Amino acid sequence: MLAGPLVFLCSVAVMGGLAVVIAPGPAMINNVAVPLVLFPGAWGVLFFYACLDQKLLRAYGVVAGLTLLNGGLIAWHFAQTADVLQAAA
Repeated sequence: MLAGPLVFLCSVAVMGGLAVVIAPGPAMINNVAVPLVLFPGAWGVLFFYACLDQKLLRAYGVVAGLTLLNGGLIAWHFAQTADVLQAAA
């Protein structure tokens, strides 16, 4: 369960968190392109970590912590965007 769907969901959350953190760049696509390119690497590292860690609870904690951290970044970004949209209306 950990090395399959949970690691995949964590990798998707990491990709979304990176899209918030990385600057758009001069072509305005860096915050989209870079996380897409790094997604397989993030998934691979998390997958092998979940498979090879000797303490299963620690692996669950690391994956859950990364998921919550990046989910918080995404939620913060949407909250900031909502505030800007309310101020403009």
